Amino acid sequence: MFFPGANPASLFWWVATPLFFAWCVAPIYIPMIVAPKSWLVTIASLCLALYGLNIYAEAMFGPGVRSTSGLIFAFFPLHQSVPAAILLLVHYVVQYFWNRLVDE
Repeated sequence: MFFPGANPASLFWWVATPLFFAWCVAPIYIPMIVAPKSWLVTIASLCLALYGLNIYAEAMFGPGVRSTSGLIFAFFPLHQSVPAAILLLVHYVVQYFWNRLVDE
């Protein structure tokens, strides 16, 4: 999705494209880095990624495509960041209480 409107001759494109790609995948990628061995985080991140792919496909190729549909790439990562933050919070709360239970 990033390359059809590309201008590889521009230095701005080479700087902005990786940053924009990182913005789009950060809500999925960051929980996987922070808690890589957690099944809860892995499965929830996979569900969040599949939901995001569905939203992106619907917005870009669905029946209601408009000229502003590309804005989904700018705003949807914000909406994905909220459940990703909640996921990490739940993971750390569960891990905290599990460690307290095991230590006692």
